Amino acid sequence: GLMFYGFHVDHSNVVPGLQNLWIYDGFMPHGIAGLVACLSVVVFAFGGIEIIGLTAGESQDPKTTLPKAINAVPVRILLFYVLTIFVL
Repeated sequence: GLMFYGFHVDHSNVVPGLQNLWIYDGFMPHGIAGLVACLSVVVFAFGGIEIIGLTAGESQDPKTTLPKAINAVPVRILLFYVLTIFVL
């Protein structure tokens, strides 16, 4: 519930804008490490989407091949991740 309604904090004195880049210790006050960590996650996520497009472009019949591959993903997740818990 708090995620949807907030913490009931008064936000009337907060003004959005570009001036927030230079006030309150400026842009990246704790260094570039946070930006580098964020970029690695973004590049990894983009790579996943790019692989789908690349696969669709290189397959002979993408209308039948891609749905089969997409529908096989939950089965593989179940096999490789969930069922291996019982083995360990």
